[in-house]
Amino acid sequence: MVDNKLIDDNHRGRRRRPRAMEERGQDILPTKVNLFRRGLHVDVYHPLCGEDYETQTHIFLDCMVAKEVWAKSPFRLSTSDRLQKNFEEWCFHLCDILDDEVRGLFFTLLWMIWSSRNRRVFEEKRWNTLTMINYSVDYWRILLEALEKKGGKSMPTQGNKETWEPPPAGVVKVNTDASSVNKEVRGLGVVIRDHRGGLVASACTTMKGSWDVVTSEACAVRFGMKIARSLGFDHVMFETDSKQVVHALNCTTYKADYSSTFVKDCHHLANDFSSAKLMVTMRSCNQAAHKLAKLAYGIDGTRVWIDGGPCEIMTSVWADKACINLR
Repeated sequence: MVDNKLIDDNHRGRRRRPRAMEERGQDILPTKVNLFRRGLHVDVYHPLCGEDYETQTHIFLDCMVAKEVWAKSPFRLSTSDRLQKNFEEWCFHLCDILDDEVRGLFFTLLWMIWSSRNRRVFEEKRWNTLTMINYSVDYWRILLEALEKKGGKSMPTQGNKETWEPPPAGVVKVNTDASSVNKEVRGLGVVIRDHRGGLVASACTTMKGSWDVVTSEACAVRFGMKIARSLGFDHVMFETDSKQVVHALNCTTYKADYSSTFVKDCHHLANDFSSAKLMVTMRSCNQAAHKLAKLAYGIDGTRVWIDGGPCEIMTSVWADKACINLR
């Protein structure tokens, strides 16, 4: 930890104990605290906010600028809710769950936050958060296109039919899926996106029941309809990877089985929308909802994310959006 005795007690008129520093050997950036440790007489408070000692964790996670960047970025992350104590643990956690392409955007945002800090220190200028995010996304897209031209991993193209299709403008698409870990509980996932592939909302929950696959998928569609209705969406497309459920929902007669209970509920819920269309898709195009359904087992009750979702699904969301941008 930084020794309080080494820091001028009159520093900006404040006296307080600093937060725990990251472990030595990994905290290598020339932050204000690290420069002070090396014998330089510097203001140890972060220049972008002036609210706390400038450590890596504060720069990238706890500073109000960083919090706004992550919250408004495509990842829609809340760093205040993180389980990891410091920047290194948080960074390693995200790197483990993101694929190579989306990980590139993650590191680009980190670089942009650090560049914004340097711009403030050396040029006394500021970037607003939206500029930082837009620059990061643009740089990331240029990198992916360059890698594609060099013969690296090719990105999905319009000719690839196994890609998520966006809804028309003014309509949202609700992807749903169900998963099962044991015979007694089912996980349900819902992902809602607009015509640009933007993540409007997402939700997950668990339901107790030893149902078959069709019944579970029908329950997931019903859950998606309830979420869409509660959020006030009026023109909606619902998409599932279960052909049997789509067939059942498009029929006017009901089978004498348990799945019909959820099918009837869906028919009643559909009347609450000005327009509601049900579609079937391939499993590869429903990965975001599938991951969210599996994630439901680790979450108590029902969880709804507005204008975003958990980082575990962002790889799939951005892979789907990348297909739209290349068309």
